[in-house]
Amino acid sequence: MHLTYLCVLIQCLLLSPVGSARNPKSPAFAVLVDNSLEPAVVQSSPSYLLLREAHTQESAAAACNTLGESLASVKDVPFFEPLLSMHLRALDGEISYPMWLAGNGETCTAYSLPNNHTFSVECTRRIRALCTNTAEYQTGLDPPSTSRHIFVKTSQGLIKGFRDRLTARFQGIPYAKPPIGERRLKNPERLHSFPGRKKGSAYDATEFKALCPVRFPIESPTSTRNMTPNATPDLPNPNYPISEDCLYLNIYTPILPENESPDLLPVVVWIHGGSNYFGGSSLPFYFGMNLATRRPLVVVSINYRLGALGFLSDLSKASDIGSNQAMRDQLMALDWVREHIKSFGGDPERVTIFGESSGGSAVMSLIQTNPEKGLFSQAIVQSGGTWSGWQRPHVQADLTRMFLDLAGCNDLDCVKNNRTMGEILEYQGLLFSKAQEVFPRGEVNFIEPFRPFIDHDLITEDWTAALEAGRYRKVPTLVTYTRDEFGLILKTNETLKDKPIDYSTAVEFLATFLLGEERTRQVLDTPELGFNRSLIHMSDVTDPFIQLTTDLGYRCSSEIYAGFLDRHNRDVWEVSWDIGLPQFIGGMICGNGTKRACHAAELPILFGSANYANISSSALASVNYYQQARNTIDLYSNFVHDGEVWINATYYLRRNGNAVRNVLHWDDTPASTRGGVRWEICQKMDEMNLYDRLYYPYLPLGDRANTRDGYISLQYPMVAGPFD
Repeated sequence: MHLTYLCVLIQCLLLSPVGSARNPKSPAFAVLVDNSLEPAVVQSSPSYLLLREAHTQESAAAACNTLGESLASVKDVPFFEPLLSMHLRALDGEISYPMWLAGNGETCTAYSLPNNHTFSVECTRRIRALCTNTAEYQTGLDPPSTSRHIFVKTSQGLIKGFRDRLTARFQGIPYAKPPIGERRLKNPERLHSFPGRKKGSAYDATEFKALCPVRFPIESPTSTRNMTPNATPDLPNPNYPISEDCLYLNIYTPILPENESPDLLPVVVWIHGGSNYFGGSSLPFYFGMNLATRRPLVVVSINYRLGALGFLSDLSKASDIGSNQAMRDQLMALDWVREHIKSFGGDPERVTIFGESSGGSAVMSLIQTNPEKGLFSQAIVQSGGTWSGWQRPHVQADLTRMFLDLAGCNDLDCVKNNRTMGEILEYQGLLFSKAQEVFPRGEVNFIEPFRPFIDHDLITEDWTAALEAGRYRKVPTLVTYTRDEFGLILKTNETLKDKPIDYSTAVEFLATFLLGEERTRQVLDTPELGFNRSLIHMSDVTDPFIQLTTDLGYRCSSEIYAGFLDRHNRDVWEVSWDIGLPQFIGGMICGNGTKRACHAAELPILFGSANYANISSSALASVNYYQQARNTIDLYSNFVHDGEVWINATYYLRRNGNAVRNVLHWDDTPASTRGGVRWEICQKMDEMNLYDRLYYPYLPLGDRANTRDGYISLQYPMVAGPFD
């Protein structure tokens, strides 16, 4: 059995009851546990707390008692000895000091790991100690008890979290002032101290805070215009609270250091997906306990503003309305991490930003933003979308104008001051549908209608120009995509989801949502792309259609993006996810039995979180889920620690430029291959200008609208006609 160990070193901090003249301390401790990711196994396995500070025997027993535990006994030696040994190997350390155990009558007993024996020690000697660990293990959606409180001190004040069986957890820490009232639609503002606390009290971070405002599904006039591509599949009856006061982050940490400790862990900052208009960091398949504990990491997950509240802007800069507010939220969260993560055991010099879907696109934008500012040292782009490029200024301006018309407002100050959150969400849904009717096909990305835009401040150019010129953060980077990405987007379309896709319906989808008439005809007339007129009499074109749309929307865009990226940065790896968890997605297109690796199907594997998504352990065992999750978490954790892609002593090759194009195919028998995945098709699509970023190029020639046919002045773009 592969043993993994958590080392949670909780700093001795002040517990501050209001009015107390002297504050008792929280004992410092480390958790020793075997985390195989299998709930029944983990729950039944022994676990212990290693006190990290020296105590007398009496004070060690009191410290364990403070934590709700007792000193471990001599009979526990066979159980904690292998945990201590494997813990040392995991952290490249050694334990040569003795540790208190429960005594026998008048005798005080200690344990020595190097000699693996117990012996009598003078009771007043100050050494470390081992306590039991009976904290609750979370096995499903129901949260564990939060009564095992722990306290961390930051420059903003004292924070109260809790420990579960695996980690120290802090849920709902604010990283910016609430973007409400006068701060609605403005750029985020730094928070200097926690709100709502009495002097000397701790900020309560034991419960998740609300998601940023979301509304789904978004209703539209016809089923073929259903604008609900789902980057993070909904749980049954999610029932999550939403609020504009939503700029919070969560921390799962397997080490909290003593003061000035040099032994800090690398940090992962997770940016959730959701098409930039739904999702949130507290969804259960993003729980970070397992990701944090195979090879110890500090995991941070963040909320950021979504939809209209995160992207509407006044490009005239006539007011104090912000721009790219969602991106600026992400940057402020990274600023918070840089300033405070040491208190939670994280190394601010070793931060990996990691996002999936629109979160992957966010990572792409952050790579391009402020390249001189060292807020992160590595990056993981998971299924990011680049085929549209960043939002063009004229499109952003027209979307804002359309929104104002729907809201009955002349400017965004009216929206800020006079429209409710519910009204804004309603207008947002209407805007997404109207944009598909009004804009030429593909000029507004139907999966991410709002996305980072060229505001001539935070983003000054499209990503191709920035990467080609080397104006970006050159850090070790994974660029990944799933083998059948677009299956999820097709699954969420009401017309396509419950039956085999026929040729005429597929062509209509291409013309309506992706390419428009001209480019759709080009595709049908180009046999080498794999979806063409030869399929016209087939009753089921689901497979070739998924591959075409996956090439267009994700795989080829990612292959080409990686090619731009490693022109100036050789530390780039390309990964094709050839496995997923079909039970997580469900449905006829992506569900169990299809063997497709659709968009987002890898998320519960990445986080080891399938048990929190209401999938039974027996179903998971039947598809080799636990081994896949262990391998995946180890692969990603090794990258975060070492800046290399390896597992089980096998190191996988860097991409190595467009002449080589190494790709790691990630499945039950992973292997690197040369030549890319569908590189020739990707190049053909590039030559045909099929990608939206080429068909609607960004031409920075002033403030006028720029379109594919040149610069024109218009209130709204031309109306797109039906495809015949």
